[in-house]
Amino acid sequence: MKELVFEIKDIKKQLDIWKNIFGGEIKGNSLETSIGTAKFYKFDFHDVLVLKAKTNEAWHIKRIQQNDSNLLLIRFSNTINFPEAMSSLNDLEEFGVENVKEANILFTNIDNEYLLSEPTIFQNVVIRIQKDQIFRFIPKDHPLQEVFTSNKRFYWYESFSPSILRLHKQILLPSDNNPELINHNLIYGQSWEMLTLFMQKLIFRNAENYHEIDEKHIEKIQQAKNMLLNNLAKPISLEEISKSVGLGKTSLQKYFKIVYGLSMHKFFQKYRMNEARDMILSGKYNVSEAAINVGYIHFSYFAAEFKKHFGVYPSELRNNAKKR
Repeated sequence: MKELVFEIKDIKKQLDIWKNIFGGEIKGNSLETSIGTAKFYKFDFHDVLVLKAKTNEAWHIKRIQQNDSNLLLIRFSNTINFPEAMSSLNDLEEFGVENVKEANILFTNIDNEYLLSEPTIFQNVVIRIQKDQIFRFIPKDHPLQEVFTSNKRFYWYESFSPSILRLHKQILLPSDNNPELINHNLIYGQSWEMLTLFMQKLIFRNAENYHEIDEKHIEKIQQAKNMLLNNLAKPISLEEISKSVGLGKTSLQKYFKIVYGLSMHKFFQKYRMNEARDMILSGKYNVSEAAINVGYIHFSYFAAEFKKHFGVYPSELRNNAKKR
């Protein structure tokens, strides 16, 4: 496992931080390295760092943060297993972009760490913003006001709506036909809209989930989430996950809901339904294939669950998609 330490002495020099670790050459607002690319966009009220890279070994990443309590980093993250059929990052559009999954908030005055399994593609859009700009989104009596002014460690996960998925893809894959200034202005609007949609979801989350949480629990809960999502076709039991991550079943369910905002069952159901929907819409899978891929063997039950989530049967969705 490769140990990587990102020491954020000057958060304004994002590309220099990556260059110091991976080498490469900075040209304008871009850095090309042996593992991928990084681009940095600076705007009036926020900055955007766009990362597209692949690893061939496991990474243990530590971020030693700049001691600036007035900044927030909001990371829109997609990490997926590296497909054997994919030879380079030029194939990201086919293999990776449609699998964007989560967003979380990093406080710039608190160190953090996380793991990337081997091998991995990661595609991140990181928005850095002053807290006073974030407060423009939050009602004065909302508990987030207190959370964002504390120096405690919090962790939020939010799944992506179709709108955020679309924006994330547009930022990751700007048109090569546009002049750089056009792409710069487009990314300004796209990133601000993505931030607005994320804050909308966060504000309407149940306030009972705003709890400080230990780093050791975050890591175990992330392991549990990965076990759930890596076994869609053959779901594993709560007991198996509990033993594997080293948390009792009660504690596992409690902290899972704090981190992800849903019970393990509801989180798993939501994820597998979204995966099935994406498979059907891609046109590469029929309804029965999508059902099997997310762990259903009784197609009538799958169809009923699908309708609960999306208001239409999977066959209706497939037929409507064909007509477009």
